[in-house]
Formats: sequence, C-alpha cells, structure tokens
Amino acid sequence: MEAKEQISGDWVRNELMVSANAYQAFTRQVWEAIIEHSKRSDLHWVHEATQVAQMHDAVAFLSEANLA
Repeated sequence: MEAKEQISGDWVRNELMVSANAYQAFTRQVWEAIIEHSKRSDLHWVHEATQVAQMHDAVAFLSEANLA
C-alpha cells in the first residue's frame, strides 16, 4: 500500500512538473510573438512584466504542489 502511494505521489509530481513546464513554454512562446510584433516600447514593457508575473505564478504553483 505504501509503495503504491509513493508511486502515485511520484506520478502526480511528475505530471505537475510536465504541466508546469508546458505552461511555461507556451506562455514564453506567446509573449515572444507578441513582443516581436509590438512596435511601441511601452507595450513591450507591459508584456514583459506580464510574462514575468506569469513565470512567478508557475514557480509558485510548483512550490505549492511540491509541498502538497
């Protein structure tokens, strides 16, 4: 029973990590495309700040998932 719980916990952590990595890759690609097409520097900084905030959210999610 404990071995199954350990395997299940490892699987959940692995799936959370894969999901968080996919989320990070997707948001990075989206924001790179937006920034590339943005001509105004003001928009560039807004997009960059949003991207940084989303990356912090992903890291916080991983930290909370790891503690859970």
